[in-house]
Amino acid sequence: MTGPQGSSPNDERNERIFASLPPLGSPEYMQKLKTASAAELPAPVLVRAYRQLRSGPAADATLARLLGYNEKYGYITPLYKAAKGRISSDAAYGVDDLVQDTIGEIVETLAGPHGQGAERAWVSYLRQQMENAHRK
Repeated sequence: MTGPQGSSPNDERNERIFASLPPLGSPEYMQKLKTASAAELPAPVLVRAYRQLRSGPAADATLARLLGYNEKYGYITPLYKAAKGRISSDAAYGVDDLVQDTIGEIVETLAGPHGQGAERAWVSYLRQQMENAHRK
């Protein structure tokens, strides 16, 4: 189901969450990164914040939350699931190898034009970066 301009309820929710964030890079923003749940800071919101921050401690902390701490937040769980389906069990190149290579692809592309889709379609973006990493 989509909203007025073709936006989904999730897009509208993420827009509200992003608009309510403390100023990016502020101490309040950094605190929110440390304390908010994944539901309070969905991946597309973090992607948008990271893409606006570009560099510095707040950008680094945003990227670390998005790509690390998976056991707590689960942002890259879809990547692990997709990698398990992409790698055969007898392959020398394992799931963890593909996930790590994909994270490298994400770090290289997220701030640029290829990362724009991650603001709306995080899981699709993860899968695309996984395929790019696998081809390499």
